[in-house]
Amino acid sequence: MARDGNEIDSTDDKSQTAGKASSRSVGRRRFLQGVGAVVATTGLARTARADSNDVIRLQSGESRLFRSSQDDLSNTLVVPNGGSVRFVLDSGGRWENVGIAGNADQTGAGGGMFATMVPEGEEFVLDGYYTGGTTSSGRNDNGGHSFVFNSIDHAGDATFKNGFTTDWYQPYYCSNSGNPAHRNEDHAGRGGDIHFENLYTEKFAHTAYRLGTDGSTCVDCVAANPYEDHGPARSAWAFFNEPTYENLQFETYIKSGSRYDHPVPRLVSCNGTGGRMMHGDYQGDDPSNGADLSVPDGVPTSAEAAAAGDRS
Repeated sequence: MARDGNEIDSTDDKSQTAGKASSRSVGRRRFLQGVGAVVATTGLARTARADSNDVIRLQSGESRLFRSSQDDLSNTLVVPNGGSVRFVLDSGGRWENVGIAGNADQTGAGGGMFATMVPEGEEFVLDGYYTGGTTSSGRNDNGGHSFVFNSIDHAGDATFKNGFTTDWYQPYYCSNSGNPAHRNEDHAGRGGDIHFENLYTEKFAHTAYRLGTDGSTCVDCVAANPYEDHGPARSAWAFFNEPTYENLQFETYIKSGSRYDHPVPRLVSCNGTGGRMMHGDYQGDDPSNGADLSVPDGVPTSAEAAAAGDRS
């Protein structure tokens, strides 16, 4: 029998003050209910459609904070309603089936909606998710800059897979863990890797997939429908070191390097227009024309579908 969906309504928390961030655990083992318990005891993978999901509903101007070391957001729908929500990935772990509706106001939040700082030797995986955009859409960063931002303290591994991201200015800003010491000794990255797998990213003005370590990878991902009139609209950017882009289907171009360094990304079987890419700016395969910019199989196409585990 399907369990009833649990709505975690912030108005029930009488200590909540609009505009003041708070952290409220939703339970790291919450999935051991209903279908989650059946899956856990039978050993089956928890990627099946959930019987029901929890709902976290914010109010305009409200801020909420969740941590991977304290919370399990699996099978959860988050409705910002003009509020701000932040997820700090400060431990290893796994969240599946997370839907985030649009209209998030991340103004002044800094560091991305997801802040990645996984400790060395640990891995966090976000699998099966959807996120709508900010209050200002992906044309500018007035309502928030990045969906995922990795800090210089990220020393472990973080994997984002089977996800749909729309209307963020710079959706995946994930190069900081590769910051070289010669740039700023106090700002040197700890070398943690980021992995993108089977993602669809659209409606961005800055950069879709930005990486900065040798071990970071972007595999079987799509960058489509950028706001080319509102920014550089890079499909990918190897900001530091030599990250790998494999089977990236892109609409604009892949950029390499910055004023601090001249990395050369590894390209494997990527398809796109090529844009301003030149030999010497990358190693490996030359990008080919004929990109497939459709949503990949296994990626949810709405926040509600993601929370329910319903993938395309």
